[in-house]
Amino acid sequence: VLIRFSTAAHRFVDGSWIRLERTHVSNSELPVPTEFSGALSVEQLLEAWTDYQSAVHAFNANRWAAAAPAREAVRQAGRARADALRDQRNVSDLLEEDG
Repeated sequence: VLIRFSTAAHRFVDGSWIRLERTHVSNSELPVPTEFSGALSVEQLLEAWTDYQSAVHAFNANRWAAAAPAREAVRQAGRARADALRDQRNVSDLLEEDG
């Protein structure tokens, strides 16, 4: 018996989680093994599972940290766009009518 740990990626769409076809974590990117003999003791498997979860957590934290500047840039651009639209509101009232 072979025990294999693997990841799954999901995306939140329209109020529910949708499983993606592939995950962004490959086994080669994790510093811990992903396959174990079923003959190992429960304690050893539990330790391996804990190590695997920690490695996946670190992988995700690194990805989120790397993507943070891009997310912040998008957020600031949206804020700037909203500010510009607000500043342009009612500008036509300032124009004098020829009459």
